[in-house]
Amino acid sequence: MLRSRFRLLTGALVPIALVLSACGGGSTDAGAGGSSSNPTSTGSTGNSNDAVATAEASGVGTVLVNADGFTLYYLKTDAHREVTCTGDCAKNWPPDLVTAVPDAAGLSGQLGTITNPAGGMQLTYDGWPLYTYVGDSAPGQANGEGAGGVWFAMTPKGPGGDDSDAGKY
Repeated sequence: MLRSRFRLLTGALVPIALVLSACGGGSTDAGAGGSSSNPTSTGSTGNSNDAVATAEASGVGTVLVNADGFTLYYLKTDAHREVTCTGDCAKNWPPDLVTAVPDAAGLSGQLGTITNPAGGMQLTYDGWPLYTYVGDSAPGQANGEGAGGVWFAMTPKGPGGDDSDAGKY
């Protein structure tokens, strides 16, 4: 009976630990795991070609998207102007890298950039670093919404998608 409880507990905790380590607690060590700022995947690669727009994402509503139409996400545990998703985390949540700050026409927030620890300029919205998700295989998807309780699609109104001061300085 004790062995059965141990298996049940282990079976429940191991997947949770794996999700959290890949989704929210990214290392700030730029060299960890030989991180790549543009990992190969079947989904979004994080490169936005310097454009941002809004689009409807299934089950989420209006979100920011890159030039390829992929949903842009923020990490709730990121500090403003500090990228914390690096290494293994960035393999699943590639930073949205740009060569210039895109035009923010029609957006209520401010676009900017921050230097990504793995290299390149990462797009920010109201100071929040933006990412894509490898689990989004086509435009209009937001499969990363709510992942690990820390990943959320960025809305035009900023984190939380309401009129509060969330995400503002």
